[in-house]
Amino acid sequence: PDTHWTLSISGTVLNAYLTTDFCNYDSSGAATDCAPKGTPLTTQPKYKLNASARYDFKVDDYKPFVEADVQTQGSTRSQLFNADEAAEGPTPAFTTVDLSAGLSHNNWTFSVFVQNLADKTIALLQFQNAGAPLANRYNAPRTVGANIIYRW
Repeated sequence: PDTHWTLSISGTVLNAYLTTDFCNYDSSGAATDCAPKGTPLTTQPKYKLNASARYDFKVDDYKPFVEADVQTQGSTRSQLFNADEAAEGPTPAFTTVDLSAGLSHNNWTFSVFVQNLADKTIALLQFQNAGAPLANRYNAPRTVGANIIYRW
């Protein structure tokens, strides 16, 4: 085995759905909207995966590294009731990539990173409240940064 590499993968597969009918009721007790048993739950993707590859090596007294991370998930239902879901549609599947590189020396570590490398705009959540216009919650745009760490 090559001790320079650290590889990881994690994920989940979901089949989250209603086990009984779910209805909204008006003040008179009459059902106004119903989602039937078996309707997929909102915001729950069928799958979600994360993978990471990191390469650590040594140059004299320095310990450099490079790392790549990938996150992906399936589409999600945005609304529980079928009429609302038909009007607004699902939240799309997405994949993002993050990169980082850095080096350590003695007690110091310096690293640079790029999150959301492709600068994808992803609607993570779609919602509507009491007839208001559809609203979305988005991921962060491409983010470039650096870290300096001193370990005591």
